[in-house]
Amino acid sequence: MVQTRINFANFRAGEVSEITGISPVLQRNWRRRGLLEKKGEGWSSFSLEELVTLYVASVLIDRGVSASSALNVAQAGHFNLLTHIAKRSTEFAPDLPKDKRKTWADKLPEKYKDRFRRFLVIPDVGNAVGKELVQCDDVSKAIDQLVEKKITTGAVIVLDLETLADQIVERAGRPLMRVEVADDE
Repeated sequence: MVQTRINFANFRAGEVSEITGISPVLQRNWRRRGLLEKKGEGWSSFSLEELVTLYVASVLIDRGVSASSALNVAQAGHFNLLTHIAKRSTEFAPDLPKDKRKTWADKLPEKYKDRFRRFLVIPDVGNAVGKELVQCDDVSKAIDQLVEKKITTGAVIVLDLETLADQIVERAGRPLMRVEVADDE
């Protein structure tokens, strides 16, 4: 039986700043305001999950969403982006056999398959940006559903998760995950 273990990278505040554009000063400010989880004394270390959350938040802030709303949306939708990063991260697993690199993500249980939807549609419903997130492969159908349900009047933000995953992997400049495969036979 083949066992797979994934080790996630950790990042210092400076690395997070280089990848996301969110300075260490702003990171501290957000922690003081309760927008980010407070870290212990000393240097802050961020998990891959936190890095992804901050990256999505920075993208949303650049599009005019408030920091608190952006962080809420990013925390709600970060797992979708992590799955796209995982799909790409097998390239960084030298111990993963070449014949398994392209099929690793495809062997996930069926319940995780829809996490690979390409787009995340975030409706703007007044002060409640991102109250209802939609994962999809067809943006126009998703928008039609949101309008039909009267969730939005038509203003939405669309994030291309594949592109964001590529940007994060490229900006990090180092492996984000290490996939280790062990054969028990």
